[in-house]
Amino acid sequence: MASHIPILPLKTLLGELRPLVIGFNISSHHSTHATCFLVGQNVPGAPILQQFKTEDYTDSNALEAAIPPGLLIDHTSSWIAQAEKETTTVVVSTMSGTGQASNFYKNVLEPLLRKFDLLESRDFELQTTNSASTITELTASIFCPRAANKSQNIVLLSGDGGMSDIINGIMEAEDARGDKWIAPTINLVPIGTGNALANSSGIIGPGDNTFGLRSLFCGQPKPVPIFRVTFTEGARLLSNEGTKADPLKTTSQSLYGAVVCSWALHATLVADSDTKEYRKHGDKRFAMVANDLVNPKDGSGPHSYKGDLKLLKAHAETRTQTFDDQLTEQKEHCYLLATFCSKLDANFTISPRSRPLDGRLMLVRFGPQNNAQEIWRLMGNGQELLANDPAVTYREVDGFMIAFEEEEERWRRVCVDGHIIQVEKGGQLTVSKHVGGEVVRLRVMESFVEPLTIV
Repeated sequence: MASHIPILPLKTLLGELRPLVIGFNISSHHSTHATCFLVGQNVPGAPILQQFKTEDYTDSNALEAAIPPGLLIDHTSSWIAQAEKETTTVVVSTMSGTGQASNFYKNVLEPLLRKFDLLESRDFELQTTNSASTITELTASIFCPRAANKSQNIVLLSGDGGMSDIINGIMEAEDARGDKWIAPTINLVPIGTGNALANSSGIIGPGDNTFGLRSLFCGQPKPVPIFRVTFTEGARLLSNEGTKADPLKTTSQSLYGAVVCSWALHATLVADSDTKEYRKHGDKRFAMVANDLVNPKDGSGPHSYKGDLKLLKAHAETRTQTFDDQLTEQKEHCYLLATFCSKLDANFTISPRSRPLDGRLMLVRFGPQNNAQEIWRLMGNGQELLANDPAVTYREVDGFMIAFEEEEERWRRVCVDGHIIQVEKGGQLTVSKHVGGEVVRLRVMESFVEPLTIV
């Protein structure tokens, strides 16, 4: 590495700067210093790539022993060394979140890849989205055909919606998944608003502010559990701030997800906040809309969502489902969702018992409430769920069914990983865990995948 790179003590890099550290590169077995790559900021909200050298050590063995193994970038034996244009794609989702993806690629990711001799057009293909359907189209035209018999890496600068588009594109082309199918590895660079999957799997978090680049360079791929949501005929996919409604473009009237399927308050909140104006505020948009929903201006109080909820029990040996009678009949709701994730954004824990990519589908539900204060108490950043509050149903499920009994369309909107589905009057949905082979893999830090114990 060039001699003009500034020097910082390893203690500083592993101390106060550690959340920003992508990783350390030791250029050869004889090197006595390491190069550290980190995500910095010249101005707030404008990430840049920064480089520092550690102080010299007496020998390379002492240097390597001083750096945590999970932060060593061994680019000679990792996927980076095998990267080639035919199997490596970088996808920049231009409209995700607050629109940072293009600048992040230009100022951070592309310069970082170049440091390891990965060049655009030579070693990887760059794809930039120009519509809401771009990632779905890429999945059909590139990712699925390639996965029929090849390993591939997709570096995805997107929010949860981009991952959802790839999963649904693959599942819609299920006939193409033959015996030689190799699940694509997604390297998620979370540029969305909530980034539930990244926050829940440790790709980003309190100790990692690298936008997923630490996992990109130092992580390992793990299978992503997914669920299936099947709607009765007439369900429509809403877009363009809810002004456009299109029939589901799937042969099975189904959508797939890896994050959350919700109805009631959560789904209404996501749908109402999905406008260009609200998206300018990032994840603060959810709180802005939530206040209007739980404190309506007409003084009517929070809406009570009407629909018949029934839990399902899966029977693996027969691949069938039956109704689970452990939950008494529930016909009115305030909050109802199922998720594989522990967090829906950086600051909101929805399922504290969930562990990264563990495949447990957790149901969170409570009934109608008369005031906003009680809703906030029950949601309580997950703490009321651990307290076993009898007002809240919090449990692992195999699946569930909802028969909607709402007259107004507004109260029949469902959220599947950020996609909003309008269910027809008198319609139903069924949620179940996908039990087939691997669909996609997500590159995460190995140490974060170990299960934790709740005391």
